[in-house]
Amino acid sequence: MSSQHIVALAASSAGAPLAQHEFDVDVGADDVVIEVECCGVCASDLHLCRGHWGPMSVFPQVSGHEVIGHVVRTGANVNEFQPGQRVGVGWHAQSCGHCNDCENGLSNYCDEGGQTCAGGGKGGFANFHIAHRRAVFHIPEGLDSTTTAPLLCGGATVFDPLMNHSTSDSTVGVVGVGGLGHIAIKFAHARGNKVVAISRNASKRELALSMGAHEYIAMDDADACAKARRSIDLLLVTISPSEVDWMSYLSLVAKRGTAAFLGASPAPISVSAMTLMGTGMRITSNPSAGRSSMIKMLEFAARHNLGATVETFDVKSNPDSANEALAKLEDGSIRFRGVLRFK
Repeated sequence: MSSQHIVALAASSAGAPLAQHEFDVDVGADDVVIEVECCGVCASDLHLCRGHWGPMSVFPQVSGHEVIGHVVRTGANVNEFQPGQRVGVGWHAQSCGHCNDCENGLSNYCDEGGQTCAGGGKGGFANFHIAHRRAVFHIPEGLDSTTTAPLLCGGATVFDPLMNHSTSDSTVGVVGVGGLGHIAIKFAHARGNKVVAISRNASKRELALSMGAHEYIAMDDADACAKARRSIDLLLVTISPSEVDWMSYLSLVAKRGTAAFLGASPAPISVSAMTLMGTGMRITSNPSAGRSSMIKMLEFAARHNLGATVETFDVKSNPDSANEALAKLEDGSIRFRGVLRFK
């Protein structure tokens, strides 16, 4: 077994700024060694660096799970990836490969699965990343690395329910015009859905329409909300604040429609059983996407030339810019996904 020396940006403790951290990782027979070109900055990375999710952070915490780079070398059992190929890695780091979920392309539900940068995993905020072959994906030609990186978590998270809980004829509502929401708007528009962007007030109306939304609902407009009642077949909820009147949002969902909650939050969602009984509404979520859905998402993005709207941070010349990225994510000023560039 060989090893790979890695120079990463890590938080030494909860809330500590990212700083250089070096370590060696053993390269197993099923592993792929990736020289990192860029890595997206997701809200989960922020939570892990800040210690918000308790034992999921293992310090020194190396976050980063929207990784794109090129294969440098592989373990003896790896045949599907060759040196020089451009590949990506998302949230899920491993799976057993033989359970019912894995065999049906739903590796994100594998009971033996692990995360790329949580629970001790060392993520992609580094010059190299080591990943199990089942966690690695070919990046289609024509896609830009920087705008594609956020799709490996953010894009997968919205694509999975879009394809599983609606058809191209469905009206799709997107709550939140931010890091997840703007990707959901782009994907649903490209698929041919009628897209309704939904936010607290009218401040993001023009932005949402420019990204592909056909209509916009400001939740502080009572008349607009009343007019849109029970009109949305699939509601993609991409926000995760702890204090929201969810019943007002769920009133927009059509009978026998679906609401998918996609923002990772420990806060409970309150909805009355009578509402579910009277509407046949389904409430669901998903942990990013499995292997099958991830491959389809990347092919869809390539076919429609889709990518996230990003703000880049050149950590090769200025490593401290990674802390700037986290700060902007934390205060909500980033538009719309941050991406660290290592090359």
